[in-house]
Amino acid sequence: MQKLFELPQGMESDGIIRVGAKLKKLSPLLVVYEVAKKSFKTFHNKESEPCSVEGVIVTGGEGKSAEKVLVKLRFDRRPVIGDKFSSRHGQKGVLSMLWPKVDMPFTETGMTPDVIINPNAFPSRMTIGMLIESMAAKSAALDGQPFEYESFEAY
Repeated sequence: MQKLFELPQGMESDGIIRVGAKLKKLSPLLVVYEVAKKSFKTFHNKESEPCSVEGVIVTGGEGKSAEKVLVKLRFDRRPVIGDKFSSRHGQKGVLSMLWPKVDMPFTETGMTPDVIINPNAFPSRMTIGMLIESMAAKSAALDGQPFEYESFEAY
């Protein structure tokens, strides 16, 4: 059987970009066939920064073609002073200082911390969910196991 159209690299057979694909500016995201014009139309990434596909959601009825395709993009950026971060429980913090590695405290083996947090920020502002999340993350880091948020839904 002869192919009507050669799909760009990183596309699934349905014409939608695959999850995990690396994108640059003008990389194809979606290819659709327009029945009225009997031609293919390609939708491109308009973002100027490199990114990757985080997720794809296709909406539409059963047996019908897709009505809407939502593509969630992930941009990997280095944090800069003033960036705000949030935990899963809505606890927010602002990056106030970036220190060179030589100025960081270290252990006998030379290990330095990734993050230093003001301990006075926790007691007055922390929720119970944040406390459980912090304990679970510390436990997972010590055991070398991934942190699975779903296992704490009972709390």
